[in-house]
Amino acid sequence: MALTGVLMNLLTIAGGRPVIALALICLAALYLLGGILLFNDVRLRNCLKKSSYAQVTFARVAIAILASGILSLSIAGILYFLVYGYNSPKVVYAIGSINLLFTIILVILQSSKHLQFYRNILVRTFVVLIVMGCMVITPSKYLGDWQKSKVISRSETH
Repeated sequence: MALTGVLMNLLTIAGGRPVIALALICLAALYLLGGILLFNDVRLRNCLKKSSYAQVTFARVAIAILASGILSLSIAGILYFLVYGYNSPKVVYAIGSINLLFTIILVILQSSKHLQFYRNILVRTFVVLIVMGCMVITPSKYLGDWQKSKVISRSETH
């Protein structure tokens, strides 16, 4: 959905920015609410079956909870940067630092244990980290000014 929104923006089709915002909100919610199932390869239809969690250890659950929280926070940080953060990208720097630290820890774990579990999380955190880095170094004139377009704004009560 986010790529569709970006293409809509590039082709000057109306509605690209709300599609991007909706996609990022849905992705953040998906990671926050379903990260444990997603990272441990548990299908939604089998989430109540005990046999689905046969190879899931406490460490995997803890890392999945941490990864889902960091990814959700990172995606929310990207959305914050798009909406409010051109003048002050401190939020993205802070969240990006947390994501970078977690990615480094995952690289160390992956290099020692060689598990698909860590590789799946590592790929996702690395992609989000690259997107955050590209957004910070991209001039705001290329990303557009979301504040002026009032796609997402704080409502004022009168």
